[in-house]
Amino acid sequence: MVERKMATIPWKTAELDRQLPVLEIDIEAVLQPTDGVRVTRIGHATSLVQFDGINLLTNPVFSNRAVPRPFMRSWRYRLVPPNLHELLDKMKIHAVLITHNHLNSNSVIGLNSRFPDAWWFVPKGLDCWFKEKGCKNTKEMTWWQEEELPTHTNIKMAFTPAQHWCQRFLRDVNQVLVGSWAVIGPKHRFFFAADTGYCDVFKTIGEEYGPFDVATIPIGPYEPNWYELPQHVIAEEAVNIHMDIRAKQSVAILWRTFNLSNEAVATSRCRRTCTWLAQLPRRDVFIELKHGEHENFHQCRSTRKGIRTSLSPARDANR
Repeated sequence: MVERKMATIPWKTAELDRQLPVLEIDIEAVLQPTDGVRVTRIGHATSLVQFDGINLLTNPVFSNRAVPRPFMRSWRYRLVPPNLHELLDKMKIHAVLITHNHLNSNSVIGLNSRFPDAWWFVPKGLDCWFKEKGCKNTKEMTWWQEEELPTHTNIKMAFTPAQHWCQRFLRDVNQVLVGSWAVIGPKHRFFFAADTGYCDVFKTIGEEYGPFDVATIPIGPYEPNWYELPQHVIAEEAVNIHMDIRAKQSVAILWRTFNLSNEAVATSRCRRTCTWLAQLPRRDVFIELKHGEHENFHQCRSTRKGIRTSLSPARDANR
């Protein structure tokens, strides 16, 4: 807390919009059926993922704070897409994937009131919290447990490990599991990792459930390195996760939405420090989507045809 400082964020709205634009969602395109996997970036770890006839939301956080307490500095400098709620009014959400308890209550309550029949897949220890928020359809799961989606029995949800921590109050540290999700459909496989540090478990996940057609993989918060190392990843570690789980294509999530740590968010600085995505095999794709932007991954190939993006600097040599 002594070392905490504001991230290097452009304070002028026009400059911030130029560097990190928030787009209106192409509602007509997103509502169309897809024969591949479609990912729409909402912000932070929240994505809309569509494949094999289902619509998934991951870690829904629509609020202006990333933590339960308003006095903690975690303000959102990139808001949700302006027509997000218009999109949600026109579609059905079948399932919501939760990785840990760093959630916003109002986001959960509002989403549940909009989609009362959606199924919430949550880590062990969170079922009561979601029931208190009015979520009647919950499946509480432990690591390596598998469950079918009740509305689509050909879809299997597997709760897999991650390396992170959880807390909402002073005395409830790590009383709830933290994990990631493998979603296995009849035609496609999707992997969702939110907050996590890099560890060997991702190789095991890849062996057990891979290869994945698409994965959403976090980057950051990563500075200061000495503090963030065990619980978050930087660009090279995100690439390692991508390769460990045997993902064919991945989308960067988590970063450049909330002010959570000390790293810069300006794209010019990120470009100067980008080194790791160049090591990916040519057939692989690891992209960043703008807020509100979507991407269709068809037949294990992105329509972007291997676009690379600038990510984060390497961790210092003292790790």
